[in-house]
Parts: sequence; C-alpha cells; structure tokens
Amino acid sequence: MLLIADDEQSDKHGYMRMVQGRRVDALIVAHTLDDDPRLAQLQDSGFPFLALGRSRLAQPYAWFDFDNYAGTCRATRHLIQQGHQRIALLGENNNQAFILQRRNGYLDALREAGLSDAWLRSVPATRRGGYQATLELLRLPEPPTAIITDCNTHGDGAAMALAHLGRLTGDNRVALVVYDGLPQDSIIETDVAAVIQSTRQGVGRQIADMVRRLIAGEDLASLQVLWQPEFIPGETA
Repeated sequence: MLLIADDEQSDKHGYMRMVQGRRVDALIVAHTLDDDPRLAQLQDSGFPFLALGRSRLAQPYAWFDFDNYAGTCRATRHLIQQGHQRIALLGENNNQAFILQRRNGYLDALREAGLSDAWLRSVPATRRGGYQATLELLRLPEPPTAIITDCNTHGDGAAMALAHLGRLTGDNRVALVVYDGLPQDSIIETDVAAVIQSTRQGVGRQIADMVRRLIAGEDLASLQVLWQPEFIPGETA
C-alpha cells in the first residue's frame, strides 16, 4: 500500500483500519515529513512499514531515501567554482522532507562560500511557476547568474523562460541546473545540467527487496538505505 502525505482529501484513518484489521503485511509510506504523525502512529502500533524518506522518530525504522541535501549542495558548489556568486534556487512551496533537504544543501553551500541567499524563491511545482519566477528573477537590478530548480516541472518552465530570452545557451547564458533533469515531454533540446538520482526500475527493485526483508523480520537498522545522486553539468553549467 502506498500512502501520499500531501493528499488533503484522503482518508487519514483508512490505513490504520487496514493495520488494525491486518489486511496488509506492511505499508510503504511516501512523501514523508520531518515530523510525520503517520510514521509515529505506525511505530507505536508495532506495524511494519517502509518510509520513502527520513523523519524524526524515537526508535529505528526502515527507510529508503536519496541524499537530497548532497544533490543541491554539490550543484551549488560546482556553480560557485565556476565563478557564480548570485545563485538562485527555485524550490517547491511545501514542507516535505526531501524539499527541505534540497533547500538546506543549497543554503549550506552558499554559507560556506560567504554568499547571499537573496535569490531563493518558493514556487509551485508547475511549468508556469518556474517560467514566471525565472522572468521575475531576471528583472531584478542584480539578477542571478545561475539558477537551480529542485523540481523538474518548474525546472522545465525555467528552461523555457531562459530559451525564450535567448539566455539558455551562448555567452550571455544564465547557468541552469534542474533536479531530476528535464521531463521527457520537454520541448527544450539543450542538454541541461541535472542532478540525477536513479531509474524508476532500480528504485522499484530496491524497495521491493527491502519490503520483502522487512516482512521477513530483518533488523530495522539494516533496512536504512541512502543512495547518492549524480551531478551532470551538461551544456548549461
């Protein structure tokens, strides 16, 4: 079973009825929060679950995650090494754990270099949101010379805005890094820099193996897996 944290219309007690009735062997909990009441409730009940993301819990639990902090930190450090000092981040506007981790990776890399975070923006995870935010940033008296997006949907919007202005490539380009790379249906043909995590097939196999081991009763401390992302500079960073 898959639980979605940000679905406000979902039955928040439905999964506990399944737990209490033992109608499932284990739960997979997605879109975790730093302080996630669902995980705490499941842990208190003693029911096996695998969290897709990390949260603050009193006892060990099974989780699978990507090092989201490392992804944006590495991308930001790369841009700083390229000479950029005004680096923007377009971040999703909610409090899911992976979003906060990506934001903190960006902020810490800036702090290390003594740079300002004045170009940090919270935007909806839409192409329109990324497009409009990019145009607004470039109208500033001191616009950013580089942009990182923590979501590939608004990252595609940012790429479209830069392409429209003739600033995605060439001598006057604004460096762009898109977390997860541009979507498959993007109309942008430029090889945009990306932070890449893994294929869906690879993730699916890993999760399936961990759930099998969880149901078999393996030690929870052995079911905590953190995968590292890869930074690909492409043509835009």
